[in-house]
Order: sequence, then structure tokens, then C-alpha cells
Amino acid sequence: MSPDEALASAVREWIAAREAGEVARDPGAFHRRPGGYQWKCLFLGHGSELRVYHEGRYHYAEVSQDVLMYGARQVSPRQFVLAVMGDPRNAWRELWVRRPSDARWKLASVLRRELEAGKPPPESPVGAMREVAAAMAQTLETAQAIVKGAQQFVEPKFERRGRGLRRADDVLADDYQQD
Repeated sequence: MSPDEALASAVREWIAAREAGEVARDPGAFHRRPGGYQWKCLFLGHGSELRVYHEGRYHYAEVSQDVLMYGARQVSPRQFVLAVMGDPRNAWRELWVRRPSDARWKLASVLRRELEAGKPPPESPVGAMREVAAAMAQTLETAQAIVKGAQQFVEPKFERRGRGLRRADDVLADDYQQD
């Protein structure tokens, strides 16, 4: 495959992935506009979307500057869930979030769990691939250590009192013969 063909193929695959929603909508959008909504430990930058599924359809809210908007109303995540569902529910379990840098929707409770574990979400697909590569490298190192440890049980142990390590008076005479 020539470089031109490879480039054309990569662009076609990227367009197909973007249309399927597997590529971030606009990775640079998060950095262009200031502001965002702080929902306890989770920061939702300007342009972030929240959705909730109720009675067969999705309802959406969007972060605009420093506020969360549902229709023309300024709401909190809990108020958004109450407005859509009518009864009190845990917003962390009901809301799905897609930030400007995200390719896919993620449940808010999953994002919170990742933040509490101290694992910042990857900023791009390249960052995610770096994390995967680092995890694979660590797994390989662990596997190599296990194999090295197992080899000590498989390989034969050598006589510690080899020819060069014996004392002169501990060596049997060469003229010893069996009867």
C-alpha cells in the first residue's frame, strides 16, 4: 500500500468512526471557551451535555458558560432529573454525560468513581492508547517476573561443592576405584 492509499484509508476510517460517534465531537472545544459547571467532584466544561432516558425517549441538558440549562431553565443535575422524571432519583445513577472531549456518553456515577479513584479521564483517544500501552507493559513485566520465579523451581540445582569450590582435603583421591 502506498503512503497516499494509506492516508486515504485512514481518513475514510476516521470519517466512518466520527459518523458512528466513536470520535470526539470537537476535542478543542473544551479549551476554546471558559467556564463550566462544577457538580460536586465532577467538572463539566462549557458545551458538556447531560441526558436522561424516561418514558421511551431521551431528554437533554447542556452546560452553557457556568450554568446547566434544560430548555430555557437553569437547573442543577438533581433538578433536571426531577423535571424529567417527576419523582426523586439519584442523579448520579440516572444521568449520562458527554463532555466536549468525549466520543461517547458515560454514566455520571462511572465518571465520579474514576475521579475518586484518582484516575483522570483520558483527554483524547491517543491518551487512552497511552494508558493501554502502559498497562500492557506493566502486565508484561509482571508476567516476566512470574516466569523468572517459576524457573528456579524447574531448573536443576547444581552441586554447591563443585570442583573449584571444594577444599583440597575434601576431594577424593583420583585413584579411588570401585570394587
